[in-house]
Amino acid sequence: MKKDFKKSLVLIFLLTGFLMSANFAFASSTDGTINSSNKYAWAENIGWINFGTINGNVHITDVSLSGYALSENIGWINLSNIANDGEGHLSGYAWSENTGWINFAPINGGVIINSAGEFIGSALSENIGWIIFGGDYKVKTDWRPRSARPACNNAIDDDEDNKIDYPNDPGCDSLNDTSEIDSSGSSLPITVYNAPIQPESGNFNISIQNDAEYINSRTVILKLNGGADAKKMAISNTGDFLDANQENYQAQKEWDLCSKNSGFIKLPDCLDGVHTVYIKFYTQYGQPSTVVSDQIILDTKSPEIKIIDKKDYYDIAQDIILNIETETKAEIISHWDKKYGSVYANSQGKAIINLNKMLAGKHQLEITATDLAGNKSKTLAIELIIKPLIEILKIEPDVILKEPQQPIIEKIKPLISESLKLIKEEKSEVIPVVPKELQKPITEKAKLLIPEFLKPQEEKPNEMIIIPEEAPLLIQKQWKLFSEESVKSFVLAPLPKEIIELSEKFPELKKTLNDVGILKITDLEKLKTVELTLPGLTERLGLSTYKIESEKFDLPMGIPVSQLSLENKKLIPSEIIFAKTSKELIDFNISLSVTEKGELQQKITTISGKPLQLVIKQDKPVKSIKGYLILKSRKIQKTSSFFFLESAINKIKNYFPINFIFTNPVLAESQKESAISEERFALSKFDYTDLDNDGIYTAEIQMPLVDGKYEIVTVMNYKDPTLGKKEIKLITVVDPEGYIYAKDNEKEIRIPDAIVSMYLFNFETKKYVLWPSQKYLQENPQTTDFKGTYSFLVPTGFYYINVKAPDYLVYNTKPFRIKEGSGIHINIELKTKYWWLKIIDWKIILLIVIILFLLYNFIRNKIKRKF
Repeated sequence: MKKDFKKSLVLIFLLTGFLMSANFAFASSTDGTINSSNKYAWAENIGWINFGTINGNVHITDVSLSGYALSENIGWINLSNIANDGEGHLSGYAWSENTGWINFAPINGGVIINSAGEFIGSALSENIGWIIFGGDYKVKTDWRPRSARPACNNAIDDDEDNKIDYPNDPGCDSLNDTSEIDSSGSSLPITVYNAPIQPESGNFNISIQNDAEYINSRTVILKLNGGADAKKMAISNTGDFLDANQENYQAQKEWDLCSKNSGFIKLPDCLDGVHTVYIKFYTQYGQPSTVVSDQIILDTKSPEIKIIDKKDYYDIAQDIILNIETETKAEIISHWDKKYGSVYANSQGKAIINLNKMLAGKHQLEITATDLAGNKSKTLAIELIIKPLIEILKIEPDVILKEPQQPIIEKIKPLISESLKLIKEEKSEVIPVVPKELQKPITEKAKLLIPEFLKPQEEKPNEMIIIPEEAPLLIQKQWKLFSEESVKSFVLAPLPKEIIELSEKFPELKKTLNDVGILKITDLEKLKTVELTLPGLTERLGLSTYKIESEKFDLPMGIPVSQLSLENKKLIPSEIIFAKTSKELIDFNISLSVTEKGELQQKITTISGKPLQLVIKQDKPVKSIKGYLILKSRKIQKTSSFFFLESAINKIKNYFPINFIFTNPVLAESQKESAISEERFALSKFDYTDLDNDGIYTAEIQMPLVDGKYEIVTVMNYKDPTLGKKEIKLITVVDPEGYIYAKDNEKEIRIPDAIVSMYLFNFETKKYVLWPSQKYLQENPQTTDFKGTYSFLVPTGFYYINVKAPDYLVYNTKPFRIKEGSGIHINIELKTKYWWLKIIDWKIILLIVIILFLLYNFIRNKIKRKF
């Protein structure tokens, strides 16, 4: 009987075990099940979902989930398509027959299993909405992320012996053993408790978006450097790492700036501003590094554009300048008339758009701005209206000047009236009833006490760079305007006829061109960066008496044309303009250069207001030779005294149709062959004369008082009508007279009655002597006028200038050399004998008194406290 009872008892135990194995699974940290007390998640639209049903048999491993969850409203949910990365980050989709797919890693959501085995986060279904894990009710498992499990149960070869976990690794006594190191062998390595070793390149490092300062997306790329022994890492947006899990170390990782739980849960809102990402690196033994971080500014808002000073319309003669306000350092792109302009706003968000002059009519301008984060503004489209001032009259080349249609006095009347009005307004501002300083607020008055060098400098807005909309043909790889045969013939073509003729007339030039290898047309490129010097008339004829290395000291002196012998006159090259001054006693050497267009250009330099004698020899009989002095460009120094004068000159030019057209030859060229016309502003017209009928024509002109770049055009009208006309151009650079001045608060004050002496080096005595100016029809020394001006026209030699003036220190310039006939016009600053007294004005004295008074009170109060 007892035996039967024992058999029955054994049978009952076996049957019970079988039943339990059919309905229950033995759980572990590597193959977990759902806790019977914590098994519910909440769905917005269907209520509770049970992940721990008996028949659902949910399992969690390091790789995936399996089993079913149950909802009373939608039925069973299949979890077998959900993946696990080993650290609890779930991804993939669950399936419900009644509602479809459920995403366990949606944007702005996601589900993870933390180190406590709790499901946290949210999943998303298109039909039933969000499923929330966490809160008062939760889903919990006994599975744990690898980084939270003991070393002998984390599926990682922690001791790098190619054996993993219990029972495969002999260093593991059980699944709960925290070390895989074999205790029967040697002791633990010394490095077990060491922090990670810093990288060879420097410190531990994290870089957000390649160290960019701004970004317009919350998703960034992190570049990490944890050193050679970094095996794990933890990343957080808060710095306390409370929601961070350890994960395998990697050198690059995508990261969300507004996330938690190691970036797995993305918050719905992400505000613009500074965002910081923190990281720690771990060794294989779990030792952490110091915390390192990096910052980036999130900016998702598009910049705005504001035009400050747009006018209703603009004149055709004025530059179109717009002041723009937008975000700091934003790039501003403008598009108009098939052109693009680019400019960056300064640190105050300001920029200047200069569209230059435009043709009359309506123009469409489009402006966009891109900030530092890459956000683009809406396109600001505006219309610019350009109104014409006056029609420019174009005249045939034969007509040099056209008489005005209206009496001059009638046209000048409105200018005089406006000028008087401006002068009256200016005077009223100079002598106000109440000083302007007293009319300013107290804060403005206080600024007057601050010295200029202590005042912060305002940052000037950047100016725009203009780029054509259509790229040049060469860049487009469409440069096929010429056949290969044409290109070959051009490359091998000889020098232009004008250069060959010029080199025949000047043997020195011919020798130079041969020596430097300028033999064909393509060699002209070498001359674009250099200037050659053609000798003056006297030197060309071999009559110069001055040589620096000669033992005998002779002053160089030009010879007037009237004193040349018949043999010398025959040697004068034809069709070349020679320039002289001081009654032809000083020759100007001619600078020869090649322009960007590949054209030869002759140029001389002289001083404003001085006479200039011109000499030219005919090559064939002529009826007449006429000359024109043409303004090419002006150089007006814009001090406060000249703004009104410049405005008046511009208005006079607009009122009078004194523009005329010239062809654009190089040296001497037939007008009939020239198809290019240029508009020029003619200052004067003059005639060349040949009094002794020797074929050599001369003319004398007075150079303008305004310094600038001028062009002397000589037109040779031949007797033979088949030859037409020839033009010869000579560029003349007119420099201003030199002046003597002193400085007062950064302003220049001209010094009258200063004595300016020019000294010349005498090679016989080896001393400087007063330059004998009488031989050159000039004065030396000179006394400056009320404008403080002086000037000398001198021949070749070594010189220095001495300046004396009452109440000023004597000044001597450094010695300088004149290589050719040229003007001396150096601006010289004199120092007063007591110049240091001018540094201290009443504002600085008042500031010093205030500082001393404050120091006195401070010291007195300190002494009182001691006693």
